[in-house]
Amino acid sequence: EIKRLREKYPNLGKAKLYHLLKPWCIENKLPIPSESTIGRVIAKDKDKMRITPYRIDRNGKVKPKKRRKFKNRKPKNLKSKPMHLWAVDTIQKVSNGIRRYIMTLVDPNSRIAFAVAMPTKHTKYTAKVLEALIDGLIGTIEINAKPKQFAILSDNGSEFMKEFEALLQAKGLTHYWTYPRSPKMNAHNERFNRTIQEQFVDYYEDLLFTDMELFNQKMADWLIDYNTIIPHHSLDMKNPVQYLIENHEECHMLWTNTKT
Repeated sequence: EIKRLREKYPNLGKAKLYHLLKPWCIENKLPIPSESTIGRVIAKDKDKMRITPYRIDRNGKVKPKKRRKFKNRKPKNLKSKPMHLWAVDTIQKVSNGIRRYIMTLVDPNSRIAFAVAMPTKHTKYTAKVLEALIDGLIGTIEINAKPKQFAILSDNGSEFMKEFEALLQAKGLTHYWTYPRSPKMNAHNERFNRTIQEQFVDYYEDLLFTDMELFNQKMADWLIDYNTIIPHHSLDMKNPVQYLIENHEECHMLWTNTKT
């Protein structure tokens, strides 16, 4: 009867099912199951009694059903060493129907941040940005020696799949995903996105659409000041590099050649 009701009213919750089951159970002289029991019955079903609507492609053919993928979610109270966990996200800007994207990367521990403008959010671009970050950190932290301690935190955007995910797997690094519609799980990056937009992007937005290379050069200069000069309230009015050096003696930063 639960399955019939779920087919008639697709994906109806256990609380509503409980009230619809009451008269049926009374009529058939059966004990009325509790809400939690109904939930367990649904959970034990092979397909979780979930009805998925058919999707039609542009040729009028039925698309195959997508299998649900279980992702590695960020653990609660996750603790990481400086420069070992990087929260990533993308900012979208639109002008005259043209879209441009800025990929941002933040170390929640020290607040050190990086950003790169991209023509699209295709994974080939996000993977290149990630690879540049990893290459730049080699020598600063032991990525190759202890790869599982280095992790990336992202939302469920398509820009962090395919080639981006393949790069992480190839290097044996950890990829944590936030839960859908849970921006607070990536709060440090969301806050940085606001800062970089208010203090830099809004003033050079025209360059983002006319000369992306120059935009990235100017943004790199701003990021150097952000990381080494501008004080942060969250760091007791110290800049990120100063905070990192004073509070994490075991972390010896080596600035790498960034000409490329």
